[in-house]
Amino acid sequence: MVESGSSHRLCPARSHELLCEYHDGVACLTLNRPERRNALSGELVDRLSETLRQLEGDLSIRAIIIAGAGGCAFSAGTDLKDHRRSDPKYRAAQRNKAWALNEILWQFSKPTVAVIHGWCLGGGLELAISCDFRIAASDAIFGFPELGLGAFPGAGAPVILPRLIGMTAAKDLLYTGRHFGAEEAAALGLVSAVTSPDAALPHARQFAQRFTLSSPLAIAALKRLFSEAEYRSPKEAGALSDMLHRRIAASEDSEEGLRARAEKRPPVFRGC
Repeated sequence: MVESGSSHRLCPARSHELLCEYHDGVACLTLNRPERRNALSGELVDRLSETLRQLEGDLSIRAIIIAGAGGCAFSAGTDLKDHRRSDPKYRAAQRNKAWALNEILWQFSKPTVAVIHGWCLGGGLELAISCDFRIAASDAIFGFPELGLGAFPGAGAPVILPRLIGMTAAKDLLYTGRHFGAEEAAALGLVSAVTSPDAALPHARQFAQRFTLSSPLAIAALKRLFSEAEYRSPKEAGALSDMLHRRIAASEDSEEGLRARAEKRPPVFRGC
C-alpha cells in the first residue's frame, strides 16, 4: 500500500497502454495510446478495469484522475481498427467489457475526475461521463458519432447522459452525433470547468486533492445515496439516507472528525 502524502510513485498497471501514478492520495490513470488518439482497445479496457478494482480497495487512495496521453485526445472512442478485424461475437464481448468498465466507475466509492484534451468521442465520452466530474481543456471536442456509423452507443451514454444534461439535450447530442466544444459542454453542465490546455491537468489535481481532506466513508455513502435515491420513492430514499447517516455517525472517522475539531487540528481519516 502506498501511504497518502507520498511523492510520485508508479502503480502496477501492468500494461504500456495504461500509465498510473500515485501522488498525495490521488491516483492518475493515463490512457497511453496517443498514436491511436487513445482509442479504447480490448487490452486498455481490461487494464483500466483491473486497476480500478485494485484501487477500490486501497485505503491510501482517496480520488482518481483519468486522462489521455499526448495532448491531442482524451479518447477517440472504441478502436474501430480492432472491430473491423473481428467477428460479431468478439465485438459483442468488447461492448460488454466497455459497459462493465463504466459500471465500475458508476459504483466506485471514491471521487473520479476525467481530464479532457482534444478529441473525446463515442466510447471515450461514455468513459468520461461515467466519472463524477470532468475538467475540459479549451481545445476539447466532444461527440457521439455512433448513429452516423449505423451503430448504437452501448456503453452507457443513453442511460447516463440524460441524468447529466436532461433528456432533450441528450437526444440532440445522441441523435445528431454532432461535435461540440468545451464551452457548450460547460453550458450544458457536462463539464465542471474549462481551462487552458496547459492548466487542465494541474487544475484537476488540485480539484481532486480537495477530496482527500474528507472522510472516505462519508464520500462513499453519499455516492451510494446519489446513485440509488433516483430509483426509490422519497420515503425509501429517506430511509436509505437515515441508515447511511447512522452508519457514518458510528464510525471511527466521525469520532476523529469531532476530536480533531476540538483539538484544532486537521483530521486524519482512516476510512473505518
